[in-house]
Amino acid sequence: MAADRVPLCGLRTVPADRLARLLGGEAPQTIAAVLSALPAEVAAEALIALDDQLQPLVVRCLSRTRRPSPAALAVLDQVLTMAESAESAVGAEALARILDHVAPDRQNALRVAADAAPVETAPMDTVVGPSAPAQDAEAGWTPPVLSSGLAALLQNRRVSVDRLPMLEVVIDRFVRMLATSLRAHSGASVDVALMSMRSVRFADWIDDETGERPLIPFRADPWDDYGLLAIDRAFVEALGEALLGGDPADVCLRIPSRTLSRLDLELAMGMAHRLLGDLGAAFQPVGTVRFDADRIETSPRFATIARPSCGCMCVRLAVELEGRSGGLDLLLPYGLLEPVRPQLQSMFAGERFGNDPLWRRHLVRETLHSLTTVQVVVGTIQLPLCDLLAAETGTVFAVDGDSDGAVRVEVAGRSLVTGRLRAGKRCWRVVVASEPDDLEIPRQLPQMAASVTDAGAKPARSALLEVDVTLSVIVGTAERRLADILALIHGGVLDLDRPVQAPVDVCVEGQAIAHGELVDVNGGFGVRLLEMVSARG
Repeated sequence: MAADRVPLCGLRTVPADRLARLLGGEAPQTIAAVLSALPAEVAAEALIALDDQLQPLVVRCLSRTRRPSPAALAVLDQVLTMAESAESAVGAEALARILDHVAPDRQNALRVAADAAPVETAPMDTVVGPSAPAQDAEAGWTPPVLSSGLAALLQNRRVSVDRLPMLEVVIDRFVRMLATSLRAHSGASVDVALMSMRSVRFADWIDDETGERPLIPFRADPWDDYGLLAIDRAFVEALGEALLGGDPADVCLRIPSRTLSRLDLELAMGMAHRLLGDLGAAFQPVGTVRFDADRIETSPRFATIARPSCGCMCVRLAVELEGRSGGLDLLLPYGLLEPVRPQLQSMFAGERFGNDPLWRRHLVRETLHSLTTVQVVVGTIQLPLCDLLAAETGTVFAVDGDSDGAVRVEVAGRSLVTGRLRAGKRCWRVVVASEPDDLEIPRQLPQMAASVTDAGAKPARSALLEVDVTLSVIVGTAERRLADILALIHGGVLDLDRPVQAPVDVCVEGQAIAHGELVDVNGGFGVRLLEMVSARG
């Protein structure tokens, strides 16, 4: 990587020995990213000035470092430059000015004292005040003995709350959005999984914190309350390594005893802003809210956002970033959720959450690629059930249609387009004559025209026999992708699966009852029954 292609303007002016001191507390991958972006001579001097135990780790990371993220390098340059300026400014300059006014014979001794290591001194004796039990004993007060039931009630760590079904849906939506956001931010493969959702008291949760991971209080506007985000140290280091071009195989080169630096905290804060933006978007169908990161803390005592007995929903997420595992906790006090509690208590309504662009695009794509069976209907007719039961081989029914071969292409019983029936070399084919938007489905179908056979005297009809049924003539079917069917335009050709010489199907309410052949009846379509496929009742 060329040194002049990466914006490290501030660090280029820092001497190599001072730069090595600044980088001494950073992760090996961070040091490797800085050295790869500096001029070779400065990087070599800084590498030699590093601690002997740190040098092999940095060299290993440096040999496998990929192109770092420019945004991460900009944050690195800003943080380390500010640290260098704060570390070297006032004290050394003031000491130099003061020593200029000291007698020459004392200047050397004072300079040696300034560079010498600090002298260890014995700890001062401290006066330890009496403990609380001792004070209680002096006052003559002793704690009362509680019964087992009352003691269990007072010491109970469980929190009883109402069930919030929609909160589970919100968190599931947040997990999917967070995976997409982290993938775009880091440029690496990211997998986010929901591990648990549990109710805890705030005091119980904060007592388990050891101060080894960043804690980020955030404010909900306009709900006017606070939540808490806790990011695992492993995830913070994984994010820094991914942004600074680290290799997943170098996870073993981390220094467990290293204190998280200001740079680590800045990268964690930048990720928190993205995460909270996704959380606000996930809540959008329930209520309009914006989550803003307030500050970042490393001590649990400074991250208190609620009373000790306050109930909270703790959401645990596991994150895998290019093979590096980590996680985070999202703490939502129930007081924060109070403005939208009625919405969160309602059952899931799919239409409320149907505006997710990712899901909508995926659904449309998969639907258009699904196979759908279309059938070509020559015509239909409504006739009483008694007339249908009286039909036999040779009976002719006239259906709605014309002699020009106009047919309807139907999908799931609904007309899609109209066309002209033509005889191909081997099978029937339909030439599309109208686009789907131009199709008009007739509301009333014509009655039966005439029967070739003489029905003679009709028997007495019961009410059941007077019920009208719909008879359809199906000339053939075809299986196509839904996208291909919707793409049918004027002049398009749809080949059917039935040979020209084969009989057509005569169906009643979608059930085939006979096979027949197409005939002309008074200039329109008709069908002559050739074979019944089921016995008449």
